[in-house]
Amino acid sequence: MLLEPLNQRKSEMQQITPNEINRRLKISLALRGRKNGPLTEEHRLKLVSSHRGMTHGTKNLIFGEARRNKTWEDIFGHKKASLIRQKLKEKRMIASETRYCACGCKESFICKRSSSKRFIHGHNPPWNKGLKTPEHTIKKIRSSLLGFKVSEETQKKISLATKGSNNPMFGVRGPLAPNWQGGKSFQHYPLGWTRTFKEQIRYRDGYVCQICGIPEAECINKLSVHHIDYNKHNLDHLNLISLCNACHYKTNHNRSFWMDYFKNREAEFAVIKHANKDITEAMQAYRAKQVTVEKK
Repeated sequence: MLLEPLNQRKSEMQQITPNEINRRLKISLALRGRKNGPLTEEHRLKLVSSHRGMTHGTKNLIFGEARRNKTWEDIFGHKKASLIRQKLKEKRMIASETRYCACGCKESFICKRSSSKRFIHGHNPPWNKGLKTPEHTIKKIRSSLLGFKVSEETQKKISLATKGSNNPMFGVRGPLAPNWQGGKSFQHYPLGWTRTFKEQIRYRDGYVCQICGIPEAECINKLSVHHIDYNKHNLDHLNLISLCNACHYKTNHNRSFWMDYFKNREAEFAVIKHANKDITEAMQAYRAKQVTVEKK
């Protein structure tokens, strides 16, 4: 009974080919002395020479070359392949679960049990939505940026990076421009749109910007007269309002918002316009004269 394992070992050794014996000797020589410290260059060269021309797992059915372009049915057969697929499916089902989106849209998604995912991609609202930046944080940001100046080298680099064809908006004009409104800026104003007419609107509004409240005396230029409905030909005094250049520039973007903004403040503007009834009547008379001039 004791001789059986030895006989079995001898039979195994006899089956080993000479190439396999040489390979094992090379590995043993390469790994000899590894316990004493890091590998020397000689050992590394031996390892490289022993593994040269070999590919890892070439005879492995799962990961080797024999697996390429083959299905599980080709390797294991239909019965075993179906069992493997069923076991993998069970493992996935155990490791995953169905959850509902936390935004309230009632849509479900599958994720791992260990995952902290609560929202579907794109449904997660920003954490700082509706929150105002505290004053002490604004002061910190302001103090850190106060007096900061960009060096001349950096300015030159920025100018070169955004100059000419390097600028993404280079050559983008007319209908190609993102804010193109069909050429409204090229339309001519009617004859009633004169300097005296605009001055009457500014006088009616007390020479004050109707958004930020800055007086005209503190501005570099005169107050602009803005059309609330963005129609140049509508010269109704209720459709015109005085704005500073900065606020007038804001109203050129997001027009639907500014139309609603002025519409909600109609009552406030009505008080100002009612207080200046004489001026509005004079404006209407002036407009009537201009209309008669146009007809002639």
